[in-house]
Parts: sequence; C-alpha cells; structure tokens
Amino acid sequence: MSKSKVCNTCGKRKSLSNYNVNTCAIDGLRTYCRTCATLKMRNYRKTGNTTNNEFKSKGKKGLDTVFAQLKDAYKKYGYDLSKRLRK
Repeated sequence: MSKSKVCNTCGKRKSLSNYNVNTCAIDGLRTYCRTCATLKMRNYRKTGNTTNNEFKSKGKKGLDTVFAQLKDAYKKYGYDLSKRLRK
C-alpha cells in the first residue's frame, strides 16, 4: 500500500498525513489535501453560501412557493396528498 496520495484539487502527490479523515471514503481519507481544504473554506467564508442565503431571505413565502410547486407536481402524476398533508 502506498504512503502517499494525489490531491484531486491541486494535483500534487502528498503523504497521507496531509489528508483529513473521511470515514465514508474507501481509503478513509478526503480526496483533497488539508491545504486545499483550508483554501476552500476561506473562499466559502468570504463568498458565503449564496443559495442558502437566498432561500433564507425569502422566508415563509419561499417555502410556500416550494410546497405549491410540489403539490402541483404530485397532482400531475396522480399522487394522493390528502393522507400526507397536515390540515
């Protein structure tokens, strides 16, 4: 077994100690190195999660719109929502 791995982000071969743990992965490590993980997190913190912020700014009106679209889609395909919806 090799003692190094290639980072999917920067493409450099680094030792396994340069990778964070990911228990879901086959080898138990993330696909990108700690340096790239730090850069990704810095960028995320600067720019923020714009999709999540847009959804939060819409508030309850945004949820109502989503639920209305779901109801329409379910009706289109003949799914009975009467048992599932709160009254």
